[in-house]
Amino acid sequence: GDIPVGTKVRFMKTEVDNLIRASSKTANESHLKETTDLVFVVSCAGRRFVMNRLTEEELEAIDGAVGAGAIISGFYSFAELAPSSRVNPCDLHNQTITLTMFRETGPRFDK
Repeated sequence: GDIPVGTKVRFMKTEVDNLIRASSKTANESHLKETTDLVFVVSCAGRRFVMNRLTEEELEAIDGAVGAGAIISGFYSFAELAPSSRVNPCDLHNQTITLTMFRETGPRFDK
């Protein structure tokens, strides 16, 4: 896309191992205190392109953080829209991963 003259830009570079560690840490910190039944993952297709086959390791790291029994499902998107802060409107976020965790309360049935 076009970048107007005078616009501040930031170049970023990361290590794939750091992305995997960050996903595991986020899953661990966000993990529900009891059992997580479902983890819904939305990962950017650009992230998939950068990580290549290591996306499987990232999902394994998330699985290890939330524990046995959690179902992991999701899809690849082409960037995500979300606010950067409470006062800013939605921005386009690229090469991100989003985890949403669910737990069912009440009587449990065997899966």
